[in-house]
Amino acid sequence: MLLKARSTRRGQTKLSGNHEEADTSLILHACKAADRGYERVLAICRYTDILLLLVHFMSVVEVWIAGTATKRKCYPAHEVSHRLTQPVGDNLLSFYALTSCDTTSAFSGHGKKSCWRTFQKHPLLVGVGRDGELAPVEKSVCHLYDTLDQSTTNHARLQLFGKAKKIFCFQI
Repeated sequence: MLLKARSTRRGQTKLSGNHEEADTSLILHACKAADRGYERVLAICRYTDILLLLVHFMSVVEVWIAGTATKRKCYPAHEVSHRLTQPVGDNLLSFYALTSCDTTSAFSGHGKKSCWRTFQKHPLLVGVGRDGELAPVEKSVCHLYDTLDQSTTNHARLQLFGKAKKIFCFQI
């Protein structure tokens, strides 16, 4: 399936997919609907992953997200998109890849909210894959764990390990 989606950020984008991953299939279908002239998209889901993808790719149409609970509430994702600062909007997919996508492990002791707060303060650090440089991404993780004096995640791990208060001893 090859789709063309209009976006105010990227001009015309060609999207394609040949898999059955629900998150990205939903985005492809929503882009196809926008390409056909639909002005509103309603996604019934409960995942923030889909919210991030819709906010990034669907900036030219109204996008509403409804939860899966019995009493559904609709949330305007398009308004979320307009409230984001330029650096946050530009690095949203990198943030998604680092923290939220199905193939990424969660950060120990940090949920999506604390990751989001750190990302909003330092959105330029999360440019995953840009020029192959991972140092800014590591610095972002250091910000998340409040190990600002460290420049790599390995050094941050060592510092956090040194702060551990419980020591387990085994006697044989």
